[in-house]
Amino acid sequence: MRADRFGRLLLAAVADAEGRPAYLESSKADNIPFYEHFGFAVRRELSLPLDARPVWLMWRDAR
Repeated sequence: MRADRFGRLLLAAVADAEGRPAYLESSKADNIPFYEHFGFAVRRELSLPLDARPVWLMWRDAR
């Protein structure tokens, strides 16, 4: 199953079915457009110590 279909089904079965918002974190900038496709928006970028990759905190309002 393609990742976008799986993501859509998971959101529908859990967050949407219960009318809840959804939260996720991504450590890969290339994934941000993929998550935006599902209605997520970056709320904050965390810079981590020791030259680690940043982490993007993303939120999707309830639907």
